[in-house]
Amino acid sequence: MKNTKKNTNNRRYLAVIAIAAIIGLIFTACPDGDGPKGNTTKEPKYELINGLEYEVSIVTEDAANIVIASTYNGKPVTTIKQEGFKGSPITSVTIPNSVTTINYGAFMNCTGLTSVTIPNSVIILGIEAFKGCSNLASVTIPSNITFIDNGVFGSTGLTNVTIPSNITEIRQNAFLGTKLTSVTIPSSVSEIGVAAFHSCTELASLTISDGVETIGNGAFYYCTGLTSVTIPNSVTEIGDTAFGGCENLVSITFQRNDTVIGDYASPFVDLSNPNALRDVYQAVGGGAGTYTRPDNTSDVWTKQP
Repeated sequence: MKNTKKNTNNRRYLAVIAIAAIIGLIFTACPDGDGPKGNTTKEPKYELINGLEYEVSIVTEDAANIVIASTYNGKPVTTIKQEGFKGSPITSVTIPNSVTTINYGAFMNCTGLTSVTIPNSVIILGIEAFKGCSNLASVTIPSNITFIDNGVFGSTGLTNVTIPSNITEIRQNAFLGTKLTSVTIPSSVSEIGVAAFHSCTELASLTISDGVETIGNGAFYYCTGLTSVTIPNSVTEIGDTAFGGCENLVSITFQRNDTVIGDYASPFVDLSNPNALRDVYQAVGGGAGTYTRPDNTSDVWTKQP
């Protein structure tokens, strides 16, 4: 009798051991104690607005891949909510052609994003929509927006971008602190805003097309990779510190005789003479032409024959 009871207890003990082992295998297959989730593609949250259309935002903090539907409950999904995905761990997002508005800060600080295609249906790309997406290396700008708003791509990891010909204005801080290596400003752009490319330290090639009229204060401040730049004939005004801090900029070509140059607008070394280039440009015999300095330690600018 005792042996029978002992055998029964042994079998129960072995059964408990087996169950524990199976549970252990499950959690080994699902690291970090997340359990057997498997697919990290999540459906976002849809909220009805105006009774006619939906806006979308994140609904769970563990979503990695977001696919936004073009319709929900028979109505179009048109809007990405203000700060709707801000700071979330998403690594990819699919935006359908039904979306017309990406609101303020919609994807701000989504550091897992590496690339985004914004469909041509988008006509409003809100302030700081992708700001702080530090690993966002490439983006497709839609053809139906007319300006790049304040800080939209600021502090992102962008290494290259094509600015389409529908853009007429690049606003304040639009690309501040990005990793862009080359930029072409199309002729459709009339104004480059304040600090638009401020601290793009890897920017080595800059083409400003004829058509740009205003280069704002600090637009290219501290773009230390620039060594030369041509200011086209269309530019009538260069704002204060527009190229200040561009310590390796040693050659500047002006195609116009009377461009208004603000204070500290060119690279300067000696604070006692921070407007040396402007003085030479505005002096008798100055005007249109190429101006150079011997090296990046000099504030002596000379117009080339």
